[in-house]
Amino acid sequence: MLKCMMAASVAVGMMCSSGGAEAGQYKSGNNVLEVCEGREASFNKGACYGYITGVVDTYERDRLVANKELCVRDEVSLGQIVEVVIESLRQHPQNRDYIGAYLAITAIEEAFCSKDKLS
Repeated sequence: MLKCMMAASVAVGMMCSSGGAEAGQYKSGNNVLEVCEGREASFNKGACYGYITGVVDTYERDRLVANKELCVRDEVSLGQIVEVVIESLRQHPQNRDYIGAYLAITAIEEAFCSKDKLS
């Protein structure tokens, strides 16, 4: 688990330092989609998966801290989560200027979380 968290941190750091937004700015949905669909397959796939892993892990941790039930079932793979986020970004280009983490969480909630778990 620690190795996964460290890998995710490194990937998020690389994504945050890559082209696009200025240092210190958030990553928009445009930035996330650009990395997730990038041509440098190996690097971009790692950065994409790392970023989305960081988002979903933070989201679920925050739910635990707030004494709420976890949203994403154990059976859901990271690949499924990444596919859902990418597909949502593609389907809603009008929203891609919003914060990427917010858009990822919205897609994850809509796809995997039952309404009673969100309250």
